Amino acid sequence: MHTDDPRPDTAAAAEELASAPASGLLAALDRHVRDDELVVCLAPGETAAGKGLLALTNERLLFTTPGGVDVIPLDRVTAVAWKGLLVGVVSIAQGANATTVKAVPKTDGQRFAEAARAAIGA
Repeated sequence: MHTDDPRPDTAAAAEELASAPASGLLAALDRHVRDDELVVCLAPGETAAGKGLLALTNERLLFTTPGGVDVIPLDRVTAVAWKGLLVGVVSIAQGANATTVKAVPKTDGQRFAEAARAAIGA
């Protein structure tokens, strides 16, 4: 594997996306995923931190931008919801707090929310 190539699990999850993620986002994600984690599902979107990639692993949710990463352990997630038509919002509840990822393509958002709900047992 070339050093710029994504991990196999990241590449497999990226294959499911409606369109290819922005340049460098897969590499940025792979820098933050631990060796013992498995990337399950991805969705491009946007938060106050900028455009990025929402990732579900077997342990955490990560929102990666070229400038950094926000991490939410799965055991802190209480609900995940999708809302929208062609593009929409993935909302991730953590008790009284929520993280909102906007501008998510419909097929990616619906698939991500479903996978995340399954991961948290909701």
